[in-house]
Amino acid sequence: MALPLLLPVSLLLPLWAGLMLRLSGGPRLRVEDLRGGALAAACGYGGVLLVTGLGPEARTAAETLVLCLFGALALLAAWIDHRTAWAPDGLVLPLLIGGLLVGALLGSGPVSVIGAPFLALALFLFTQGLWAAQCLLGPRLLTPPDQIVLCLPLLIFGLTPYAPVTWALICLPVLILIRVPDPVYQRLRGPAAPEAARDAGLSGSGRSAPLLPVVLTTLLGVLLFRLYRG
Repeated sequence: MALPLLLPVSLLLPLWAGLMLRLSGGPRLRVEDLRGGALAAACGYGGVLLVTGLGPEARTAAETLVLCLFGALALLAAWIDHRTAWAPDGLVLPLLIGGLLVGALLGSGPVSVIGAPFLALALFLFTQGLWAAQCLLGPRLLTPPDQIVLCLPLLIFGLTPYAPVTWALICLPVLILIRVPDPVYQRLRGPAAPEAARDAGLSGSGRSAPLLPVVLTTLLGVLLFRLYRG
C-alpha cells in the first residue's frame, strides 16, 4: 500500500505546500523549489518505508503509510523553510498531527490515534496565542512553527531517552551554524531568511539559526534509528 504512493505523494505534497504558501501571503515557489521539495518528500517517505521494512516491529499498511507521510512532511517542511523562510499553517498543522500520530503508533506519545487531531489543534492555537503575547509584550523570539517543531521530540518520543537525545543533537548544528563564516552562513541559512526575520519583527542581533531544517532533519534521523532498533 505504501510503496505505490511514494511517487504521487512526492509530487503532490510540494504543490500543496506551494498553494498553502500563496494562501498565507508567502512567496511563490519556483520550479527548482518544487523539484527540491519533491526530492525531499521522496527521501523522507522512502527512508521511513525502507527502515520500517528492516525494523523488527511488524506494522500494518495503514501504520506504515502514516509513518511515511510524516517523513515526507518533515523533510518537505525543512526544504520549504530553507528556501523561503516560511512555514505555512497548512503544512505545519498536518506535520503536528502526523507527529502526534507517530507518537501514538510508537506507544510513547501523549495521546491515542483518535486524540491526536484534537491535541494538535489545541497546541496549534496555544502557539498562536504565545506568538500574540510575544508581539504585544516582546521580545519576539520564536514563531509558532518554531515552537511546534521544538515540541515534536517530546510529542513523538515522550519520556523516553530519544527526546533528550534529539534536543542534544539539535544544539550542536545550531551553535555551529550561527558561528560559521558569513558566506557559509548565507548559503546554509537560505536566500529569504534575512527579509523574513525583518518582516516577522524577530528580536536579535542579526543571525538566526535555521531552526526548522535543523530540528526536522535531526528528528527524522532519530526516528529512523528508533524504527530500525524497534
